[in-house]
Parts: sequence; structure tokens; C-alpha cells
Amino acid sequence: MKCPICKMEREFPKAWAYLQEHKEMLRSRVNSKFDISQWYRFGRSQNLDKQDFPKLIVAQRGPCMRVCFVVDGALASIMCV
Repeated sequence: MKCPICKMEREFPKAWAYLQEHKEMLRSRVNSKFDISQWYRFGRSQNLDKQDFPKLIVAQRGPCMRVCFVVDGALASIMCV
């Protein structure tokens, strides 16, 4: 999308007006970590640069502990321990 603000302003004018009304408060969130050009965002990106690493996922609820391994974004194996 070339201009997300333009689209928001055009398609959701009342929402954009509300955000503008609260701009200073929104920019000051989380020790001013939102004092950036996209101050209106819902959240900030966290650990997105670490998502390409292999992962071991453990689910402990249920009849057994389920473990799976993810490599290159694909589920490699699932086992019940």
C-alpha cells in the first residue's frame, strides 16, 4: 500500500479524526516508542527479525505434552511425550 494514512483518512474518516484527536497521547505510549511516523499503529514490531530461526514448540496442556519442531516456516515433526 503506497499511502496507508491516505487510505485510512479516505475510507475511515471518523476513525482517522479520532486518532488525530489523540495523537499526542498515542505518540507518548510505551516511553515514546511510538513517537515515529506510524504513531497510529496498534502495536510495535517485536522480534520480527528472529522469526526465521528454527523453533521448538511445546504444548503442555492436554493428555500428553506435545512437541513440534519448525524449520524454515514448515512443521518438521510432532510427537506426544
